[in-house]
Amino acid sequence: MPDETEPTSLADIARRRAARDASTPFVLTIGEVEPYPVQARSYGRMVGRAARLTRALREAGVEPGARVGCYLPNSPSWVVASLGVWWCRAAVAAVGTLLPGVEAARLFDLAEVATVVTVADAPALPGDHRVLRLDADGVLEDEADPGEIDWDAADLVLPAPD
Repeated sequence: MPDETEPTSLADIARRRAARDASTPFVLTIGEVEPYPVQARSYGRMVGRAARLTRALREAGVEPGARVGCYLPNSPSWVVASLGVWWCRAAVAAVGTLLPGVEAARLFDLAEVATVVTVADAPALPGDHRVLRLDADGVLEDEADPGEIDWDAADLVLPAPD
């Protein structure tokens, strides 16, 4: 039976849309070289990647209310990381990879971030942060792409509306 209540967050909208029609395009990117190809990534695939990141974040000790650093470029990894953090009921502390690693680490320290999600080719982050790495498409480093979301394995706890 479909949920007739109003969505409460972007994380809720993504979860609902993936459950309703996982094949619907969610994230589009445009290539940087002519003929500038467009690549679509579905709700099911992006939510599947975010669900796997949620589990990895929990395994790394991220608890509700924590701040998780997201040191990412403007890529699909940003969407995956945000959803994964929100489903841990944690807060995203966002810093783009155009900022040097030492400056990003300083901002994460000010925000009391213990865990950072980043990409393999991001500038090095000095300090003592637990680091989880994604590729540009949001797949965890050293893991296979989980593909569409596995609803039986997913434990997507929505953030409170406030």
